[in-house]
Amino acid sequence: MSYGPFIPRNINYENKPKEDVINRPSHYHRNGIDVISFAELQFSKEELKGFYRINCLKYLTRFDKKNGVEDLKKGLFYLNKLIDLEDAQKE
Repeated sequence: MSYGPFIPRNINYENKPKEDVINRPSHYHRNGIDVISFAELQFSKEELKGFYRINCLKYLTRFDKKNGVEDLKKGLFYLNKLIDLEDAQKE
């Protein structure tokens, strides 16, 4: 029984660059506005600390139910933001 030609998954047939859903998701960069950078300019260090912490928890607790390794990488992204914030406060 023939099922037709084999078509591999995850091939970019349109020659568009793949979106970096971890470090630069398109839904946070619309119309030239980077929402995370904007928040970093507007909120206090304590508010940012809470924002980074809750996002770490969100992604690390849902990874096995939603997006797998992608969510682990997103959690790591926010953990690194939190580490950078803490390091900057020590300097």
